[in-house]
Amino acid sequence: NETRFRMVERMDPDRFKQFSMQTQRYAEQRIAIYQHMASLRLAGNGSTGGSGSIENKSADKPEMAKGGA
Repeated sequence: NETRFRMVERMDPDRFKQFSMQTQRYAEQRIAIYQHMASLRLAGNGSTGGSGSIENKSADKPEMAKGGA
């Protein structure tokens, strides 16, 4: 719906497609990073004064700890 994107697409369709695909990859990478960050948790009971170390929730799963999927 954005006129500016349609104008760029008409000017150079191949380059527009390349940029679109690159942008999609970057978005997918950011989503993967955010999902990974969401799977992390801080050690401790949630009160102040915790150790501040980070644990990965997937490490609690036996199949993940053994290197399996």
